[in-house]
Amino acid sequence: QEEVSKLCDLLAGRASQPLGLEGVTSECLIRTAFCFAIRSELSSSEASVHSAEPPQAAELGEDAFEVAVSLFQAALDGADKDCDVWNGRELLVLAKFLQLEESRKDVLLRVYNHPLWSRVTFWEDLLLAGLAEAHFQLILSRWAAPSRLPESLSCLATSVDAASAKREVQEVVMTPFLQRY
Repeated sequence: QEEVSKLCDLLAGRASQPLGLEGVTSECLIRTAFCFAIRSELSSSEASVHSAEPPQAAELGEDAFEVAVSLFQAALDGADKDCDVWNGRELLVLAKFLQLEESRKDVLLRVYNHPLWSRVTFWEDLLLAGLAEAHFQLILSRWAAPSRLPESLSCLATSVDAASAKREVQEVVMTPFLQRY
């Protein structure tokens, strides 16, 4: 329980100088690492960790589910405090995939009333981030073949193929995240 409390403090940005780093940047990095770890555990393969595909849902026991809710609540507190839209978005997506075994309730239902979700500025920034990501994917698909990109960027270029990029002048730029939310 003490370890969970320490991790909650790190995710919420309440710990003093975590990991020898200072400031908001380190708190965002901790939340990013948390989201990456959750996505890694939910993903069926290493390639799907970096893809835009949704992960597989995980069913948790009651104790593990309560710990997950506490961690997500703390991470959302930190994202709210630091205006951390990227991690707030990732927490929104991942919370849907952690479920309680017997009732199939997910973490998102438990953190649904978090103050972050009622901030209009969060949703505006999230929409802008999603549009920026869609345009980034479009640019990658137009100018570089996915095989020539670094692995960390090649997964972004695969969702928009070269043929669709040529038609993109008249079409709306879209990502899987924008389609689902």
